[in-house]
Amino acid sequence: MSRNPDDPRPEYVQIADDLRAAITSGRLKPGEKLPSRAKLAEEYGVATGTLNQAIQQLIRDGVLSAWQRGTFVRQAPAQEATASPEYTAIMSEIRVLRDDLARMGDRLSRLEGLVDGPAEDSPA
Repeated sequence: MSRNPDDPRPEYVQIADDLRAAITSGRLKPGEKLPSRAKLAEEYGVATGTLNQAIQQLIRDGVLSAWQRGTFVRQAPAQEATASPEYTAIMSEIRVLRDDLARMGDRLSRLEGLVDGPAEDSPA
């Protein structure tokens, strides 16, 4: 399990892609339980929050399922899990852009709130 410090992609994207590759290659099999998130975070050398972002992305992509008893490789992974490397790379870039856009939307909302201010603070 590896990540590349020279890779410009966020760490969670690198981890998600690494786990996706492990599923595609058969190192992680459908129905298999992943190690604990704390153990995976330690193996990748990242904070558990970063690892959680990667896991959540794979859950959204339909590659993993999270249950109370753990996180598992889905029995029928989404198309992307078995797609070509080019498709996987494009989807990875789309995820990064989607996440960036969501963060920018949140920031824009906060800034608009600062500019507009609460209605009760407006002079009468």
